[in-house]
Amino acid sequence: MWNKSALKKTLILRLEVVRTEGHMKMPAIHKSQYRRFVTLVILSLLFTPIAVFTGGTNGTPNTKVANIGTHLADALTTMDTDQQISVIVEFPDGTSADEMVEEIKLAGIDSVEIRYAFQLIPMISLSIRSDHIQDLAQVTRIEGITLNQQKQYLTDLLPQDNYVLADNGDGYVHFDTILGADLLWAEGFNGTGTTVAILDSGAYGEHPDIQDRLIGFKDLINGFDDMNPAGGIQAYDDNGHGTACAWNVAGDGTESSGTLKGVAPGADLLIIKVLDATGSGDDDVIAQGIEAVGHVRGKIGLLRLLDQVLKSGYCCSIWTGKICKDK
Repeated sequence: MWNKSALKKTLILRLEVVRTEGHMKMPAIHKSQYRRFVTLVILSLLFTPIAVFTGGTNGTPNTKVANIGTHLADALTTMDTDQQISVIVEFPDGTSADEMVEEIKLAGIDSVEIRYAFQLIPMISLSIRSDHIQDLAQVTRIEGITLNQQKQYLTDLLPQDNYVLADNGDGYVHFDTILGADLLWAEGFNGTGTTVAILDSGAYGEHPDIQDRLIGFKDLINGFDDMNPAGGIQAYDDNGHGTACAWNVAGDGTESSGTLKGVAPGADLLIIKVLDATGSGDDDVIAQGIEAVGHVRGKIGLLRLLDQVLKSGYCCSIWTGKICKDK
């Protein structure tokens, strides 16, 4: 169990907190704790269960039926019976990716097409005919099935009542002053030695303020990655939101001769592209991005990230950016 008091004290002492637009980056946590936390929080996102009771496939009662998520249950009421639908399936904790795949195959449901089997959490994403969901729910080891929803980052502006007005006559106050980041810089705390992962639409790798901060890029939309920083990271952004988030975190001020910087200009950046050119991304792709962070940088702290990203079916850029909403 997490000791919240000790965690808070550690964060304050190490000053490894990066705040921007209301989000936070947390320090490294032990890999075993990370895995447990990933499992618990992703389960809380993806499964708001309701019980579904049906008969067995052979006409006899089945006392073990998986829970069906509310969004999936609602979607099934409006779909054609032969329409394919993308879902995420939950297995008991400790079930391996190979075991999940084998269990799905043994069920013999011919409309199933497996999308991705997770390594760190007992879940698998797949597409299936809507009229076969009940058959899938009766597979013995499956505990829950939920809709694989698509997320879209918010484009709505904040109400003007929430704006911070400038008192210097030019209409702009940089957020490092608003957040007090410049006071921490003066004390020597600027993110140096910390890696921040950004799950968003990517990042423009040639941006002068972040190009020297990039340590890796993985594109889960188009299937490309560059994890070798020796010759410079080849990263791109076909939307722009991810670049803005990356700059907010670790822009080093090169373009403005040091005048405008991100809140942690000494931090390194790991860019994971999980949103497409329209700013949209599926639940399972976003979750793959979180898992990729664990594989690439096994001790990156995801405590606050996962709480913000996955709670209540919402997503966000890691430690920065705007909250996403269901598309």
